[in-house]
Amino acid sequence: MSSIQDLTQTVDDAREAVKAAQRALDDYEIDTDDADVVRAYEDMLDEAHGDFMGYSASMILKEVDPTAYRCGMNDWTDGLDKSDFDGYRDLQEVLNDAETDLEVATEALNDARDKEEADHVNRNETVEA
Repeated sequence: MSSIQDLTQTVDDAREAVKAAQRALDDYEIDTDDADVVRAYEDMLDEAHGDFMGYSASMILKEVDPTAYRCGMNDWTDGLDKSDFDGYRDLQEVLNDAETDLEVATEALNDARDKEEADHVNRNETVEA
């Protein structure tokens, strides 16, 4: 019986790990301080608006209206595909591993329960004979 209790606990732990991984994935946000993200945002601004008197559009916006720069950055990152970022892909891998662990644990629990039930039936048939 202890084995089934242990396996049940393992399944419960695996379910919690899946929930935690899913929450982390759902809560993932693109880091607007990441140098690559900043560079991509500024490149987009510069390509869209060009230069003015030798200054790039991104530099002008950043210096003249930093609030608009940050709001624009946040709006722009909201439109990006999170799966393009390593951090998000790492969390997806953690979730996939947790789901696999849950499947394995559930299968082991079901096998143990089936074996216990079969052993119980065999004992009853032996007693009746």
